[in-house]
Amino acid sequence: QTGGGSGFKVRIEGKTYFLSNEHVFSGASKLDIYTQNGDKVEIPKQVEVCKDKDLFRFELVGDGGIEIRKEIKLGEPVTSYGNSHAGDVLTDSKGKVLGIGPDSVEVSCEIVPGNSGGPVIGDDGKLIGVASLLTKREDSWSKNTRFEKIRKFALRVDQNEEWIVMPFEIFQKESKILSGIESSLEEIRFKIAPLGGETDKIIRTTISASNPEKRQAQGKVDVAIDSYNRDLEYKKVYHLFFSKLAEACEALISENSEFWKSEWSKKRYDDLSTRAKQYADEIRAHRDTIKKTL
Repeated sequence: QTGGGSGFKVRIEGKTYFLSNEHVFSGASKLDIYTQNGDKVEIPKQVEVCKDKDLFRFELVGDGGIEIRKEIKLGEPVTSYGNSHAGDVLTDSKGKVLGIGPDSVEVSCEIVPGNSGGPVIGDDGKLIGVASLLTKREDSWSKNTRFEKIRKFALRVDQNEEWIVMPFEIFQKESKILSGIESSLEEIRFKIAPLGGETDKIIRTTISASNPEKRQAQGKVDVAIDSYNRDLEYKKVYHLFFSKLAEACEALISENSEFWKSEWSKKRYDDLSTRAKQYADEIRAHRDTIKKTL
């Protein structure tokens, strides 16, 4: 609720839109958009969310906006604009195109959180992509190469994207629940589970989900952490700890998906269901590997 991101005016098929990332807007109860001059931008009752990309838009009255360019070249200079670290000032960072794909472009600009949703623009003033993603992978193959550092990606907006129209009120309500489920899954898989065997005691945590399944999932996380912290026999502690975390991932997803009122919500829910099962399988596989070594 204290976060910030970026957005901009763009021309798409002869119309002017406000364009940003879906994740910049997802999960927030209160949203305010301001121009760099301090003018407030009103969010309409109907908004559009991209079906297959992390993009969010709504139509603006009037003309103007950045034109989109389809032809992109490796090595060409680009500039990223945005609200770096949510400092409420417009910043720019120059770089070049490092990689090109059908859906995204890798750039060397100094993109940081807060730049999400901002434009990456070529020297001709046309849009290359929307700053959206930071990744980092640590392995022996990447050592001493540029790939061991944080990589920055911008989503392309020139591929005839499919947009889903929905009431902004529904988007706010449902994205808050979906964001809570996603945050909880990430927390269990990447923050709690890795602590097994790496620390003497794990501090109790409150997962982020706000859906009805949260209470059941929270109970399983509590059992997992409490069992780990108790002075129980070594093998039993590990087995119960990882088993309950896997069950918590599955508990966050309900079998009844009739709640979702939009095509976008149903698709994102299905994606999270798949991720929950994947994380549960990964946690159980790690549990079984430890069991074999003990």
